[in-house]
Amino acid sequence: MSRYLDTQTAQYPKTHEYFAAQEVHECVGRLIDLIDGYYMEMNRTGRINIYRNSYFKYFQGFILKGAVYQSGQEGELSNTFINHYGNLVTHTVNMICQQKIAYEPQATVNDSKAQDQIKQAKGILFVATNDVKTDLGGKLRLSVEMSNVFGESYVSALWNPEMGRTIAADYDEVNGEIDIKEGDNEIEVWTPFDIIVDTNLAAATRKQWLVVRKFENKFDLAARYPKWQDEIVALSSGANLGDTQLTYSISEENDLIPAYYFFHMKTSAMKTGRLTIFVDDHIILSDGENPYRNKDIPVFRMASREIWGSPYGYSRAFDALPMQEMIDRLTSSVLTNELTFGIQNVLLAKGSSVSWENTYGGLNVIEWDSSLGEAGKPSALQLTSSPPEIFSFIDKTIQNMGTIMGINEVVRGNPDLVLKGQVSGAALALMSSNSISFNSDTQQAYVRVCEQVATQMIFNLQDFGFPDLGKGKSTTRQGMSMNATKKYYQKPYGKQDIDKIERIVVKYGNPLAQTISGRMQIAEWYKDMGLIKTPGDMEQVLETGSLEPATEAIESEMHLIKEENEALLRGENVPVLWADVHALHFPEHLAKIANLDARNNPQILQAFKNHLDQHQKFMTPPPGPAIAPPAPQSGQPQQKPPQQNKPQLPAANVPPPAPQAVPS
Repeated sequence: MSRYLDTQTAQYPKTHEYFAAQEVHECVGRLIDLIDGYYMEMNRTGRINIYRNSYFKYFQGFILKGAVYQSGQEGELSNTFINHYGNLVTHTVNMICQQKIAYEPQATVNDSKAQDQIKQAKGILFVATNDVKTDLGGKLRLSVEMSNVFGESYVSALWNPEMGRTIAADYDEVNGEIDIKEGDNEIEVWTPFDIIVDTNLAAATRKQWLVVRKFENKFDLAARYPKWQDEIVALSSGANLGDTQLTYSISEENDLIPAYYFFHMKTSAMKTGRLTIFVDDHIILSDGENPYRNKDIPVFRMASREIWGSPYGYSRAFDALPMQEMIDRLTSSVLTNELTFGIQNVLLAKGSSVSWENTYGGLNVIEWDSSLGEAGKPSALQLTSSPPEIFSFIDKTIQNMGTIMGINEVVRGNPDLVLKGQVSGAALALMSSNSISFNSDTQQAYVRVCEQVATQMIFNLQDFGFPDLGKGKSTTRQGMSMNATKKYYQKPYGKQDIDKIERIVVKYGNPLAQTISGRMQIAEWYKDMGLIKTPGDMEQVLETGSLEPATEAIESEMHLIKEENEALLRGENVPVLWADVHALHFPEHLAKIANLDARNNPQILQAFKNHLDQHQKFMTPPPGPAIAPPAPQSGQPQQKPPQQNKPQLPAANVPPPAPQAVPS
């Protein structure tokens, strides 16, 4: 592979028409030209410089070894840093990602089987999020972090057939007995250095192909592709690869080599798409049609803003980079002055009776000739004073950085810098919500990539996760499902348990509840409404951020209703307790038979009728003659008869159920 294309003679091919028509070796040769051209363009436009500058500023403490270092012709300058840039980016990422993602699978049908599949899909994503190896939540958070530092990041959801449990064994003449794995999703996060796109595109959404550069151990790669074993083992990374890396850590003396995964979507000229895996134009490991759902590319881009007319993303953190440079330089100038002149010199007038030996060291008694006046008195040479404008300008620059990135001092934990005196929780919540609103574009991009990756994971399981074992049998996988009380439990599943899931959407929740001040304000509202009744509940809300104490009773009742509905839909007999909130149960149960599937099933209809009849008895006052109150005695006021105790509706807009609505 050439290092770069010659800028005068480079001929870029027409992408999908060419890839569809040519043989694989010719196709890979042109792809290599495109890859070289991508890195050449990255250098020519300066993108590689801003990526590295942002990276070095973000990890400034590590890059500079957390030390004060010297510069200048003779090392006379002392340099340091105060990394507000990394602090602001971290606050942005934490604000976006601090709330757990709630996945909501969507099915192609709406029946009891679909509901079971939805719970199974939730369990699959729950395991992927909390599993140490998959770490879905951590990798999605990393994509947000990288997109803030580089303007964009990519998350791939590829199927790796070598992951998961061993389900069978095979024999190979070269490697002997080989374990056959069930396969699993492999989630990885990529920087713009490892994702090659068409630089001529006017927008990233117009892409039709994409190349992933993945550094792999050459011995592992040779074991997977024994046909090319000798050629792969003989390769080295190459001296020039450091120029195309985020850092210069790649050297020739290592076992990592780049493998390239070329994905092409389904287009008019490429009916089946294409997936080609290669190392160079000679070592082509695999070539064929795109095996993924809809012939799409299972690599998803995270970018909150776009550079118009290009396929590149933009981060508002880029605007804060020069201000971080200003802070570092101004702070370094003050530090240099203080370190250089911090040890004071002593001024002695010529002819003074005081000798320099008298001022050497400390705790000396120095006598001087007072007849000479103040001129003969030893004095300190003060050179450490820095102009106050420097400090005020540093403070103003820090404030401007926060303004540009939408992170105010309340979010950063310094409310006293902007809010004076006694501050209410509402004021703090307002300041925090302003920051959340400002970064809503990043939040939307985060939610979108979460939905795309989770959907692709389910598609991969549907398409590749259940290999045929022969005789109509397929494997089952270990997983979890969710019950009506939203608790997860172990449950193996097969392909038929998730085949109706068509997409995953994300329920992100109330942005105000994502901050401590916001939760504090919500807790105060709940307290005013009487939902929080004890100091312990309030303390739990403020310390843990959990709002469950305020809603535990109603949530428990709703969970009970869901469990009852599931049992009733199975035609089971469910008893009613006198302590139930009957006016809440009644409409929730009725809603489950408000469809033709339920009404055409006599068993389900009878189960609901029996259950609703029991609720109706508790809601209706018992029959019987009214008991007249005793006649009032002389001189006593007339008393009104006591009223019957009737259950009250828990919500103002819930109408009382009518008896005739009960199915007969």
